[in-house]
Amino acid sequence: MTETEFVTTLADEIRRAVDGIKFPLEYHNSTEIVRVPINVYEGNLPKDAFNDDSYYPLILVEWLSTNDELDGSTAKTTMTAALNFGIFAPESDGWKNSYHLTQTVRHHLLTHRLIGNKFRLTDSATWEIAPDQPTPFFYTYATLIYQALQPEDLSWRSQLERW
Repeated sequence: MTETEFVTTLADEIRRAVDGIKFPLEYHNSTEIVRVPINVYEGNLPKDAFNDDSYYPLILVEWLSTNDELDGSTAKTTMTAALNFGIFAPESDGWKNSYHLTQTVRHHLLTHRLIGNKFRLTDSATWEIAPDQPTPFFYTYATLIYQALQPEDLSWRSQLERW
């Protein structure tokens, strides 16, 4: 499985988890609070995201690493992803929105461990808050490890063909 397929599959699952959740748009020019859906980005923030303030609220899904292990005749592949959550919350208790968004995604991924029929969340997941919160922006992070399907070892076929 490719890393791009992993990131896209995880991002799609997160989109399902946050479907219908809305948070305030950053610095809207009216006195009315405008709530918008969560932006789920794959790999990085697009360059045009910074042309205006529409990239918040956001979840960024990034691939960190792939680890292949061989234990005897058993092969195991794990892929590690980072989730970065960011919201704009002008209210004094806006940090609660950040926690709510993180918990919503966390609960969904823990109850839907298998994504895309190819990647299974392992017991290794870390969910944390950024040490310094630049109010009115709030950030949380997650590091997730998924076990991926292992490609079939075809090297034995060449040996059979020689015989």
